[in-house]
Amino acid sequence: MPAPAPGSGPAGAIKSFFAALFDFSFTSFVSRRLSGVFYGVALALTALGGLIWFFTLIAAGIGTLANGGQGALFGLLIILGAFIIVPLGLFVAVLLLRVWIEAIVALIAVAENTASLRK
Repeated sequence: MPAPAPGSGPAGAIKSFFAALFDFSFTSFVSRRLSGVFYGVALALTALGGLIWFFTLIAAGIGTLANGGQGALFGLLIILGAFIIVPLGLFVAVLLLRVWIEAIVALIAVAENTASLRK
């Protein structure tokens, strides 16, 4: 069995990551390696924002319902809107987030491939 190449494996990957992180000539890119982390954090923040948005609309609908009269109809519409608009808004937000990150990763891949052709 051949010996692994130097710098390969977990220790080499960590060293390579930190070497790229502190590369002041910007010849190696870190953002492609971190794109999954950025996507995960952005998804979590989007979900948190969606929950806050949902419960804010529910609370506003209940508050409007409590006023009675014509406010009751508007309160029901706000609550119904929370169940329709929030999921649609979250879907659009996640879709745009994914497209944005994919576009950035593709741009960085083009830069990496162009740099390798130039050498």
